[in-house]
Amino acid sequence: MSSSRFVLAIPDEFRQDWDIASGGTTSEQVVQKFEAMLAAAGDLTTGFISLEHDLWPQAVDVAVGYLLPDALAQGNLTLETVATCRHLLLANCYVETNDNSSNPLPSGASLQ
Repeated sequence: MSSSRFVLAIPDEFRQDWDIASGGTTSEQVVQKFEAMLAAAGDLTTGFISLEHDLWPQAVDVAVGYLLPDALAQGNLTLETVATCRHLLLANCYVETNDNSSNPLPSGASLQ
């Protein structure tokens, strides 16, 4: 992600927010891991990307109810979508709206 001056930082213990619905992790564990990541972010000289896995209602509830408010409360972070950081058209970010004219799939690849 060098064009946006961002460095992808993956903490040793990834939040695993996608695993709340199956019981593999708890909401509390996700919040604790996110808060630890925010604390470590203060030492970065570049930005970072935290992906949200909004596949299940439980993950959305944690993201909207805790993670986003925690990030906003830091007061020193700019929250942007990956599309914004990468200067991508929003329409090109979703398979339902992307015509792939500017970002075609690799030869032989399929979304099926």
